[in-house]
Amino acid sequence: MKICALDISFSSTGIAIYDSEYNCFILDKLKGDGTKHQKFIDIQKTINNYTLPNLKEKLKGIDVLVIEEPFPFGCFSSGLYALDTAICQVFFDKLDKTFTPRTLEYIHGCKSHKKSQSVTLAKDICSILQKNNYEVIFNSKNNDACEAFLYLIHYMLLENKLTTEDIKDIKNINSKIGTIKEAPLPKTKKRG
Repeated sequence: MKICALDISFSSTGIAIYDSEYNCFILDKLKGDGTKHQKFIDIQKTINNYTLPNLKEKLKGIDVLVIEEPFPFGCFSSGLYALDTAICQVFFDKLDKTFTPRTLEYIHGCKSHKKSQSVTLAKDICSILQKNNYEVIFNSKNNDACEAFLYLIHYMLLENKLTTEDIKDIKNINSKIGTIKEAPLPKTKKRG
């Protein structure tokens, strides 16, 4: 079984794959094409002519897809929604779970974490996996690949796709990864 997680972006999409046949994790990225996205048509051209064809090649043979969904608002959220939607349409039969960017905040235990924290945590988990006889291939060690890897590990822990020993070892360095925080109910104003 091949499980893939994506940290989607126009500049650099992080890719993390677990291949159970080879007991192997791969951290990779799809670098953006460098287009300045001034218009919606530019976004669509990049998606159709560059991103989707290259992702299809990199994700050949995957069985399960997990993605980070974009925030619903912000300077470039409409562009990211267009990109995420296109990817979801192509890989819809593989899509199993989406995580919000807040998932990483929860894993790191702080509202505004640095990208370097994700890189450090991913490398620490990779060291544990290598000690536990997994092969880890770093085609990229950038923060996007590392954050995709954290989504992958979070998913695998939630779905019990790792051994008890692996889970214990990973939880020793980060107890929040692979757990779900209950979202608080929204506060309501009293009318009066």
